[in-house]
Amino acid sequence: MAPRRLAASRLCGVCALFLLLSSSGASTLDSICTIPSHPPKRRQSGKDDALVLLNSFQLNFGYFFGGEGIHFAEDGNASYVIRSFSLFPHSVDRTADDSLLHVAATLTLSGGRARSYLPSHHGRRRRYRYVGDHHVRFYLDGYYSYASDELCMTGTGTYSSDGGSIEHLEDVVLKLRIPSPSNLSDPFVTGRLKGASFEAISLVAYAEGFYQYGESASCPTLQPSSPARGAFQALGANFSCAHLKEHLDTSYKLQYGGGGTHAPALMGLHGRQRLHVGQVQCTADGEVRAYAVLYNKTEMRGQLQPHSPFMFEEEVFVAEGRWYSDRSMLCLTACRVERSAETSLSVKECGVGMSFW
Repeated sequence: MAPRRLAASRLCGVCALFLLLSSSGASTLDSICTIPSHPPKRRQSGKDDALVLLNSFQLNFGYFFGGEGIHFAEDGNASYVIRSFSLFPHSVDRTADDSLLHVAATLTLSGGRARSYLPSHHGRRRRYRYVGDHHVRFYLDGYYSYASDELCMTGTGTYSSDGGSIEHLEDVVLKLRIPSPSNLSDPFVTGRLKGASFEAISLVAYAEGFYQYGESASCPTLQPSSPARGAFQALGANFSCAHLKEHLDTSYKLQYGGGGTHAPALMGLHGRQRLHVGQVQCTADGEVRAYAVLYNKTEMRGQLQPHSPFMFEEEVFVAEGRWYSDRSMLCLTACRVERSAETSLSVKECGVGMSFW
């Protein structure tokens, strides 16, 4: 009988260990977000509805904080590669619960894997040697709630090790707040990603899905004094979203003017010399939105390409407006964005006018 008691004791020990691990995994999930314990049945969607749902969850570019535990190099002003994340939905299905959508997607984190420092030939300064890109992909499944605007997903991840073998990441949980619809006062996607083997990673992006525009911005009553012919003037009545994105998504030298109703929102900005416009979104009938970052030339030294607006303590704006074909001008109303934490963004002062021609 003694051997049987020993075997039973070992078996109970295994059971206790299994229960401990299971409860630990559940607490990790519950601490970030909650997936329905009894998933509702999925419903078949029409082709057009399915495409709309897929596009509403696609994110082409966002920024993340953290990730050193899965071999991302620390980011900084002199980084040779910009950190980014993307979300590509494979399927989005309506369910028997009208407030829930079932979502399956791939989340990809991209950035620098490592960076080393070498002395310069003169021995006084140090220069960077970029080692390589790093990508981690997560394969996730879960639900989006219209009631909370939250997407909660679980799954696994993979990435290539230094030796080229595949590394697996288990018990991954993703929580994203995706406003539906987003608008000028609520334009950001924020969230967290956590796994059993790495600490929580913070995510932030400019929303790309369904957006609700407000009142159209008015253009200046006076024609711009600059004699130069702008790149947009060739558009005229033939508005092209692709052409607008191509020319608008770049950096500009600032020219302050006007004042009046815009003066309070412009206070403290006159020291900024450059403006970079990014993440331009527009509709076929000429509605346009984007974010903009104000910075000084000295703040961009060492940058090889435009950086993410979420990297530095700079002035960030979100803007929306319309293309006026009769004047060949793009006129936007912009709002300042305040950040109290990595992903704690709030839209504050509005009323900044921006015009492009």
